[in-house]
Amino acid sequence: MSNRSVVANCLALGDAGGRASRDDGYEGAPAVSSFIGVNGGKMANCYSLGNMKADSFSKYVGSIAGWSTGIARQFISYYNSDAVQNSNGTINKPVLDVGFLVSAGVNDEGEPYDGAYHVGIMPKSSAELKSQAFADLLNANHNAFPLDIVNGVSSNIGAQNAMGLPGFMKLRAWQLVGGIVLPVGEPVTITYKDMTPNFEPEKLVLSDGTYYGRKEGPSGKDIYVEIRVEKSRIEDIRVTEHGEGAALEDVKTNVIQAVISSQNYAIENNDSDIVKALKGAIATAAQKAAKRDQTGYGKVDPSIFAGGNGTETKPYLINTANQLGAFAASVNADEHYEGKFIKLGSDISLAGMNWLPVGGSGAYGFRGTFDGNNKVIRHMTIGSAAAPEEYCKSVGLLPILKRQKSKI
Repeated sequence: MSNRSVVANCLALGDAGGRASRDDGYEGAPAVSSFIGVNGGKMANCYSLGNMKADSFSKYVGSIAGWSTGIARQFISYYNSDAVQNSNGTINKPVLDVGFLVSAGVNDEGEPYDGAYHVGIMPKSSAELKSQAFADLLNANHNAFPLDIVNGVSSNIGAQNAMGLPGFMKLRAWQLVGGIVLPVGEPVTITYKDMTPNFEPEKLVLSDGTYYGRKEGPSGKDIYVEIRVEKSRIEDIRVTEHGEGAALEDVKTNVIQAVISSQNYAIENNDSDIVKALKGAIATAAQKAAKRDQTGYGKVDPSIFAGGNGTETKPYLINTANQLGAFAASVNADEHYEGKFIKLGSDISLAGMNWLPVGGSGAYGFRGTFDGNNKVIRHMTIGSAAAPEEYCKSVGLLPILKRQKSKI
């Protein structure tokens, strides 16, 4: 892994492989690359030749990087288009430069981020990578180099910036030696060229409905908010619970009005701690609206069921479609039903409903016991051919099961 480091004028010739355990509930996936497995640093004027193999399921298989994080900066580098990329038996054709790349977006606080820089990453055949012409190309790149090594900084400016090479280290010219292009020539002079791409982070598209968010306030207690979205705009915001006293009451009206007017809840440098926390709670609700995650917080209210207390002898009873939907929405960040029992009491039809799986968008796992009791759930519909479901990570009645005991 490269973490805020600089990799420049480097090569990798060997093959790489990896595996991760997916037994006993583990969900590991190896990051495999013939160059950098996980890149969270700077890269320029490099190349890789080798093959890659993941011996367990993974989407993180790539020639330059298996996984490029949101702070990766990858410039003018090359990879072998003839390499074999084997991802648990699936051969990638064409060869992928990066298995998974974090793109620009908006974080949980509503602040935009650039994501990985990926500029001038090109495939070349194995023969091309072993040619004098390729050595000449790498040397020509020194005349327009994306890392300002002379001044000790790289081309992206800001808090995520990594240091350049110290003054005593010099890049060397590339030469073809024994059929391999190597950086073993004389020290070279670098001419810096800023190649920072311009990013427009993708704006969140909010789904209509009511959504909930929370954020810890300065007192250490959470601030809870509820937002209402209509026509993809936040039309109403309510603070439903907090422990901040007058400090929040004094500012909440102005903050809420400003957010609704501008549709902007990004935290600013001059915001007070209490305003940052309130905006953070609103941003969390907006993130959930983008995923159509209408789950709230807290433990389940037993009144949503037809009866029972959640024990093995008196399980929570579900008799209607509305009760099943309320149960699905009650699985949230705080409630996983661990050690609790659910039972169907009747056949249920979901006709006319667009079913949202248990745990909302699939972010929250069910850990209880669900007894289908030989009943039938009919007409479950999740999205449609005309409007496919785009929000759920997994689909089904119980898409995410964690340490569960399910009888369905």
